[in-house]
Amino acid sequence: MKTIVLQSYRTHGIPGWIATCLRSVADWARQSGFDHALIGDEFFDYAPAWARERCGAQIFPVTDLARLYLIRDYLGRGYDRAIWLDADVIVFAPHLLKVDTASGYAFSHEVMLGKAPDGSVRLSAPSINNAAMVFEAGNPMLEFYRFATEAVLRHAPPGKIERTTVGPRFLVALNGAMPIERLTSVGLFTPKLMADIAQGGHTLCAIYARQFGFPMGAANLCHFTRHLADDAGRQQMDRIFEQAISQLLTTQGEILNRHLQHASRAADPASPPSNANDGSGAEPPEPGVPAATARPATFTPPRFSIITTCKGRLHDLKKTLPEFLKQACTEVIVVDYDCPDGTAEYVSRTHPSVRLVKITHQARFNVAHARNLGAAQAKGEYLAFLDADVVIAEDFAARIERRMKARTFALFGPQGKNSVRGSCVVDRESFATIGGYDELLSGYEGEDLELYARLRLIGCRQLTLGADMILDVIEQDTEERERFRAPDLKRQFLRGQLYSSAKEMVMAVEGAPVLPAGLKEKLLAEVDRNLEAVYKGEKDFLLEVNLPDKYKRGFLKEWEFSRSITVKARRRP
Repeated sequence: MKTIVLQSYRTHGIPGWIATCLRSVADWARQSGFDHALIGDEFFDYAPAWARERCGAQIFPVTDLARLYLIRDYLGRGYDRAIWLDADVIVFAPHLLKVDTASGYAFSHEVMLGKAPDGSVRLSAPSINNAAMVFEAGNPMLEFYRFATEAVLRHAPPGKIERTTVGPRFLVALNGAMPIERLTSVGLFTPKLMADIAQGGHTLCAIYARQFGFPMGAANLCHFTRHLADDAGRQQMDRIFEQAISQLLTTQGEILNRHLQHASRAADPASPPSNANDGSGAEPPEPGVPAATARPATFTPPRFSIITTCKGRLHDLKKTLPEFLKQACTEVIVVDYDCPDGTAEYVSRTHPSVRLVKITHQARFNVAHARNLGAAQAKGEYLAFLDADVVIAEDFAARIERRMKARTFALFGPQGKNSVRGSCVVDRESFATIGGYDELLSGYEGEDLELYARLRLIGCRQLTLGADMILDVIEQDTEERERFRAPDLKRQFLRGQLYSSAKEMVMAVEGAPVLPAGLKEKLLAEVDRNLEAVYKGEKDFLLEVNLPDKYKRGFLKEWEFSRSITVKARRRP
């Protein structure tokens, strides 16, 4: 079925976590074989002028109508199916995000967690929204919903059109008259729930997952709440959301889905659900939620996940992959990072037990991005990042089993004239806490060293594993290393080390292993501005970072405090 995934967001001032959401959807679309289109501000032109004028400053109903015209437009271009996902939808478990429908259309299943007036946790009853929608070509629901949306907007009193008028409010009313099919793998995460996820996912995650009732592969992150906060509130929200998104991606949604206790649903949507009186605390789904959308919610994860990436190294992977697959209690994940050798096709044909992640349209090899994509798919308690040219011993996993503990990471000794510095083993919880690899380190820039520094910052203990656990490392020459990277490896490495040094000092002062995306980009921009002259030895590197004071000084409220960090580097004479 020829499918297009549609989204819209402005093209400037994009918060870092929204950019991550958009990238996760684009990656999922590519992995699923779907086309993807991101529409900029011209999106609003899809709504009729009269509707834009009538809604005035209330833009949400305008976007609700514009997306329906956009979907109609793309279905008219020859697509069999169109999927709409809001820009704040994060895909954290691609294998759990299901969009097939029985009715030829579907909207999002919704449960919302908030705070009651007395401060207690408040959960909504299962409901419905339009953050995620699926329409197949020729299905009458699209034209009905578009017609009804326009009719509601035309007849609503001026000034009385609210944010949810033609979205959730209308769909809930419609569902009361006719059961609407729902996508039950897309959650709705409020800031309160995101804060719990950022802190490791405890009570609120358990409460929400059981009320939602289905395994989740994606979630709408309530971006509209960002507009309700002041500048300080938005900055705090952005930090929390970045941490929570990192947890979701790294644990592949297990941080919530592990709390689901029952996966079975009634075969007939109109019949009582099988867990209606099981005492689990989970609310049964409403009539109209198709049983076919439910997925098993009880997981038995492997002990280890071996994650390897491949771009132009299939000839090496053919030698190393069989050894990976011999390990006990271990899953193997291969990331085909736009590999020109046909890695995904070869692996799926010859080793069907391997979990594959396939990325396209990536001319340069960003190993940090590739490894994070692999980690997002991993189920193991420990993540073993091994390059495609590393041949491991047959008892590799068994020997690691005896050494690894929580809050540890392990490196390997050098192997001959090669280095296995880039290969490591780390417990998944620690990897999630620090937000994985820094994808701004996109070349030969020491993304591994920077990861280890952040692991040490949160108190992880470093282990050194015997070099004999690595039987061989297949040699690469400089030409091969530069093949899918920029030329001049030393210059790239200097860039990475200048950035990492500045970042490490800021993290140490702030006591935070995860920095806001905007701050990281600013640090790297300063490095790039001076890199050429510093590399040539024409000037020393000097970067000064000013940080605002974090504390209220009470009696000294008329005083302003700040902190300054200086990073220096120079070429030795």
